Amino acid sequence: MAESEKSGGWAMAGIGLGIGVVLGLCLAPPSQPSQPTNPSLRTLDANLWLQTSGEFRALCLQTYRMAGERLKELRKEPARDGKKDAVVMDLDETVLDNSPFQTSLFRDGTVYSDERWGAWESGHPEEVRAVPGAVEFIAAAEKDGATVHYITNRKEGSRKPTIAALKHLGISIEGIDARLHLMKNKERDKEERRQAVRAKYRMVMLVGDTLSDFSSEFTPAKADAGDPKALQDAINERNAKVEKLRRDRWGAEWIVIPNSSYGEWTRMAGNDPLKVMNPTTLKP
Repeated sequence: MAESEKSGGWAMAGIGLGIGVVLGLCLAPPSQPSQPTNPSLRTLDANLWLQTSGEFRALCLQTYRMAGERLKELRKEPARDGKKDAVVMDLDETVLDNSPFQTSLFRDGTVYSDERWGAWESGHPEEVRAVPGAVEFIAAAEKDGATVHYITNRKEGSRKPTIAALKHLGISIEGIDARLHLMKNKERDKEERRQAVRAKYRMVMLVGDTLSDFSSEFTPAKADAGDPKALQDAINERNAKVEKLRRDRWGAEWIVIPNSSYGEWTRMAGNDPLKVMNPTTLKP
């Protein structure tokens, strides 16, 4: 083939390729704008587990049944100082199931805020559900003679709707004002309120869904959300306390109810949760 013919062929090929590219761009469907990620997507599976899984229900029923049996054992020996027995319980995600609120966050593509929680807490007590087994456990404890106190970080201004939620679930509200210990200021630590109950009662059992419901020693160390090393150190320290400091109390005096949606542990995940997790070395 002559050199001129080669040049002409390459030229025609280039023109054809250019026309093809132009036609492809013109005929291709317009690109769709990327959809924003739902900020509550991270908790979707956790809330699905709470609302739909039989495993969650079975675990709660199992835990409360064992707690009831253990409570009877603890109460066999009367208090030496003559005090009456008290069971201290957290409310949210221990007695009260607020998963409908969590669902609304995903539905509306938003995240938790004090304002939104306040609207749920004060305006929708009839939509609060009961954690499986909680109502029966409370009724049995009270029938057996124990006084049930609630130490919660709901604010004092939510006293009426909180009582309404308990009544809605069929939980006794007799003498409730003396048994409902809400947060009177911004101090979330519950130790002072626990001590107030201990001053009048023998506290035989604590029930909660987060470690600070049992002791202030489990309050997570403060760590920068952008510092994986500090976050991991705080996680390790808290886990070590669970394993070593109070191992004998879990299931004996301290009863933990599962809560996969939120808690102190979620704040320890930081900005990039993968950096405080343990992935395999498996390659894609």
